[in-house]
Amino acid sequence: MVKRENKAWYYWWSPEKEWYILAFVNGVRRCSRRQFQVTDGKWLEPAEYRDGRFQDAFPEYWNGVLFLRLSLIRKPNLRDCEKNRLPLEVLSDVKKQVKESADKLTLSADKIATQ
Repeated sequence: MVKRENKAWYYWWSPEKEWYILAFVNGVRRCSRRQFQVTDGKWLEPAEYRDGRFQDAFPEYWNGVLFLRLSLIRKPNLRDCEKNRLPLEVLSDVKKQVKESADKLTLSADKIATQ
């Protein structure tokens, strides 16, 4: 599900069968996408910019994503992350949310299997 927010983080399963952290930001008339490695938070490629809102401008990313709600009080500056990687707090938060989501899926699957 693609949330209607101006900034959002997603955990994404790529067509190359790898997981990535994606950061999306809506600007005034344009939006951007940044991609980071899950293992160490390394920024992988130049930011991609498109016209419109990211929810509409990047439809190819909405299959196989998990919306992340970062629990950090202060969200990371994406330009800083391009130079220095994602902070460890972000990576920890992502791993925690992914584990919680996997646990919920396992519980749901177990419930269906026992019905």
